[in-house]
Amino acid sequence: MVDYKIDFDNLTGNFSEGETLTFGGGGTAELVLLYTGELYVSLISGSAPADNEAITGGTSGATADVNGAPFISRFPVKIRDDLSKVGDDIRWTGPALGTTHSCKYDGEVSGPFTAGETLTFSGGGTAELITLTDNGTDGELFFRLVGFRLPLNNETITGGTSGATAAVDGVTHARVYRPEELHYWYSDKGDDESFVGNDEHDRTRPRVSRRLTAIEVELLGNANIDDTLSYHMYGGSISQASGATLYSGFDISIVDKDGLTEPVIVQNAALLSATTTEYWKNSYASNAASRIRLMIKTRDSGADIDRKVARFRALEYQSSYFTAPDAQGGAGITPVSLVTANDGNNQTAAATVATWNDVTLGTGLQQVDHNNGNGPQPYWGVIDTGTRTKSQTHERFKWVQRRGTAETIYGLNAQLIVGQDLTVAYDNEAAGPFQEGETVTFGSGGTALILALDDQGTTGTLYCQRLTGDAPSDNDAITGGTSGATADTNTLPTTRLITNNLVGVFTGSDFNPANVGLTLEAADAAAGDLFTDLLGAQQQPPNNQSGTVNTAVGNVITAYPYDGTATDAVGDPEPDFDFLILDTALTGAAEVAVIATATIPSWVPSSGAFRITLNSGLRRLVPYSSYSGQTFSIASTDFSSDNAAAGNGVMPVGIDREATATSESFTGVFSTPQEFVIKVTRGSDAVPKQPAITTAVFGAGGFNVNVALQDD
Repeated sequence: MVDYKIDFDNLTGNFSEGETLTFGGGGTAELVLLYTGELYVSLISGSAPADNEAITGGTSGATADVNGAPFISRFPVKIRDDLSKVGDDIRWTGPALGTTHSCKYDGEVSGPFTAGETLTFSGGGTAELITLTDNGTDGELFFRLVGFRLPLNNETITGGTSGATAAVDGVTHARVYRPEELHYWYSDKGDDESFVGNDEHDRTRPRVSRRLTAIEVELLGNANIDDTLSYHMYGGSISQASGATLYSGFDISIVDKDGLTEPVIVQNAALLSATTTEYWKNSYASNAASRIRLMIKTRDSGADIDRKVARFRALEYQSSYFTAPDAQGGAGITPVSLVTANDGNNQTAAATVATWNDVTLGTGLQQVDHNNGNGPQPYWGVIDTGTRTKSQTHERFKWVQRRGTAETIYGLNAQLIVGQDLTVAYDNEAAGPFQEGETVTFGSGGTALILALDDQGTTGTLYCQRLTGDAPSDNDAITGGTSGATADTNTLPTTRLITNNLVGVFTGSDFNPANVGLTLEAADAAAGDLFTDLLGAQQQPPNNQSGTVNTAVGNVITAYPYDGTATDAVGDPEPDFDFLILDTALTGAAEVAVIATATIPSWVPSSGAFRITLNSGLRRLVPYSSYSGQTFSIASTDFSSDNAAAGNGVMPVGIDREATATSESFTGVFSTPQEFVIKVTRGSDAVPKQPAITTAVFGAGGFNVNVALQDD
C-alpha cells in the first residue's frame, strides 16, 4: 500500500471520494480524500502519475491534469475516517477495536461473511474478521491482520466459517497509526483554510503537535489523546500535558511454535490484556520479528504508573511458559522478547484437565519433611496431587495459569502469580499479626503479597511476591492492607529471581528445579524431584523404594541382608547376622537405645525391627520406632536376664513376620544396592510345605519377588 498526495488543475467535472482514478500512464488509484486542487490517493496498480499526466474519474467521469510531481503521503490516507479533534481532544472515530486493516470487496458468493471468522486471501495472507459492512454482493471488511502479507487488488477472499468468497476491490488500508502519522495528519490540516466536520483544526488554530524524533511526538497546549485512541497506535510514544502523561511504545518479538502466541501483559499488579479488551490485537502485525507493537500509558497526571514498568508473559496452554524481564517504558520504544516452544509434557486437552480438581494447592507457611535428613523445612505452597500423576499435576498447574484463566491464588488471577521473590525480616511489629494473603505496603511505595508468614510476636519474616514498586530498604515501614499491622524491615530484604512456570521445570517425570517455596506433599514427592524451600536451600527427597515378597496369606516371610557369598551348614544362603556390630553392651532392665559401631544404612526402614545376637546365642527380634546415625530408638526393653555384649551382631531386617496379605513389603531409601536372603516357610497352613529360599537385590527400583511353596 502506497498513498500519494497529488495536486491537480484543469478540472472538468467533479471527482468523488471513493472512486477509482485512472492515470494517463496506466496506473490506477483509489481516491480517498478530496480537497480543492488536492487528491489523496492509494495506489492500486501501476505507478504514480507524472507531471501533466491526465486523471480520469471512474465513476464521476471528471478529468484533470497532474500539477507537479506527486509525493508519498506522510500518513495513511484513511486516517481522516478514523481520527478527529473535538476541542482539545484527539479522538478515535474509526472501526471497531481489534481492526488493523480494511478493504472493500465485490463479487461476493455464498455470503455474507461472519464477524470473528478467519479470512484467507489467495495471496497467502490471513486475518481475523472484526466487523463488516455487507451490501449483498459487495461491501467492506475490517480485520486484524494475522498473516504477514497484505492482500492485493482482485485477490480471492474466503471465509473460514461462513464459506463466503469474494474478491478484494481496490487497496487494503492500514487502520492503525504511528505517532508521527498523527502528527503529520494534523500538520497537514494546519494549512487548511477552514476545518470541516469534527476535525476542528485549520490554519487559524494553534499547532497541535511537534515531532521530537522519528518515534516521539509531543502534543502541545491542551491537545491530548485518550486511552481508546492509544489502543489503535503503535511504533513510538506520545507525551502530552507538558509531559504529565506519557504513552510509551513497546515492541514485542515472539519466538514460538506456531505464530499464535498472545502475550499476557501485567501493569501495576493488574492484567492489562484482559480478555474483554486485549487492545494489543490492534498492533500492526508487519513481520515475525516484531509481531506485537503497541503503546501503553506509563505516566498519568504527573505520576509514573508503577515506575513505567510492564511485565510481559507467554502463558499459552500446551506451550512452555515464559516471563520476560520487567520492561520499563519511556520515550520512544522499549523492546521485549518472548521465547516459547511446544511443551511435550502438556498435550492433554484443556477441557479434560479442567476436571482434575483433586489436584490442590495448600497455601501459607507449612513445614514439610522430605525425609532426606534435613528435617521439616518451610514452604508457602504445598501441592497435593490427589489421584493424579506428577505429569498430570504439571498439566493441571499449566491449566490453572494459562492465558485467559479465571483461576485465582490468594484472590489474584493466577496469571499474576509468579511465586516468592521477596523475603522481608521485620521488627517493631504493632497491631499485628500480619495475615497471609494480604497486600502490604512499604514506606518507599512498593507493595507485596504475603505468601507465607513466620510471626514471632514483635519480630518475624514475610515471604512475599513483589507486586509494585521497588523492593524496600532496611528500616522501611510496613503496613498490612487487611490486618492494619505495622512493622519495620529489619536488615535489607532479599530478592530472588522468578521461574517461568509456577511449579518450576517439569522433566517429564520430576519437578526439577521447582519454584522457591513450592513443593509436593512428602508422600507425593520422589528422589528425582528438587525443591527449594523458603530459606533458599534445595531439598531433594530420597529414593524411597520397596522390597516386596508376594506369597500366600499365612506363610512366614523373612527378608534379611546378605553378603552375597556366605552359606549355612546345608548350603543355603546365610543371612548377615553381623551386618552391624553392637557398640555398647545391653544389660539393663529398661534399655531404650541400641548403638552400633557404624552408621545405619539408608535402606533400613524408618521404623521396623532388628535381630540382635544375645550372649545366650539367641537372635532376639526387637522393634524400633526410629533411628538416627548409629542409634536405634526402642521401647523400654529388659536385657538383664540375657545380655548382649559389645561386639555382638545387630541385623536390621526388611521383613520378619507372618503374611497377613498376599504381599508383604518394607520401604527404605536406596543409595547403594543391598542383597537380601528371602526365606518363606509354612506358617498357619495345616498342609506341610517345603521352605523356599531365594535372593533379591534392593536396587534403584527396590525388588519384587514371587514365592510359592510346594507341598511337602
